[in-house]
Amino acid sequence: MLKFFHKLFDKHDHHNGQLLGAIGKKDKKKIAGNVKKLIEYNEKVKELGVKDLYFVAASRNSWINRDKIGSSNYKDYTNEAWEDFFKDINSEIKTIDLRKKLEDINSTENIYYKTDHHWNSLGGYYAYREIINRLGNDYPEVGKAYELEEFDKEVVSKSFYGSYARRVGYLNVENPDQIVKYSLKGTPKIEVKIGKEKYSSLFFNEYIVKNKDYKEIYSNEYRYYSDGDKAMVRVNNLKNKNNLNVLVIKDSYMNVVTPFIVNHFQNTYIMDLRHWKSNAYDIIQSRKIDIVVFLYNPTSLTNNKQFDFNKKALTKKKHRKLL
Repeated sequence: MLKFFHKLFDKHDHHNGQLLGAIGKKDKKKIAGNVKKLIEYNEKVKELGVKDLYFVAASRNSWINRDKIGSSNYKDYTNEAWEDFFKDINSEIKTIDLRKKLEDINSTENIYYKTDHHWNSLGGYYAYREIINRLGNDYPEVGKAYELEEFDKEVVSKSFYGSYARRVGYLNVENPDQIVKYSLKGTPKIEVKIGKEKYSSLFFNEYIVKNKDYKEIYSNEYRYYSDGDKAMVRVNNLKNKNNLNVLVIKDSYMNVVTPFIVNHFQNTYIMDLRHWKSNAYDIIQSRKIDIVVFLYNPTSLTNNKQFDFNKKALTKKKHRKLL
């Protein structure tokens, strides 16, 4: 759980006004148990035809640039949780640890919201860049990550008060955050399916509230990205014919990354195990998944729901409807 918030007041620091939360100590037995489940899942999906499984470690602004916070009264266990997780993972699971790379980037650029615990859209881009370049090294058909200059930038909201702001109250926030859209120039046509509904974008304008009144101050505009935490989102890139099908198993940190990721695969399936009602195996065969990519932040490592791969299978009819 987030245990505290600490405001940075150093006017010479580019993190001025940043709200930070500490990650509490994690249950080592739960982490070890979830690592065991992940190893078993990797073995089984490889038998079903998956070529590689990647696990991406998300960085988090609870510990980035901790030396600049100016207080030693709080202990943050983010790194300890990740080290406990990684020490038991076997070599058959490919890992992408974003922590150091994004820490370096964050020393010169703001890649986190000041009022929320997620990456902002710029952080989402840098996470995407590291993930795709790693996958592209292993699978040339994935290609290389696009440069930031190849995306059009649009500010869609200037009044986002995120999860941290909801805890401390907006009156204690110096400035709200912006919701920013990066769309690839000449954006490939995509078809998005969520449940029975179909869309043509992973950006959802209905979550952006213009001219907010008091009751709407804390509207969760982060849902603008990927329609929030849905059980399953299917994206078909109509212009990408590389015949690669990727399954992304994620928490909310991936929501701002997936609009970038889908440019590199013919079919992308985005699953949130907290809401997915079936097992995580049937989709491997029914959709001929080539690559599985996990992206979790450290608070997910002890969440058993996010490692629950063995739920009761849906009927074929229900399975088809969801996919």
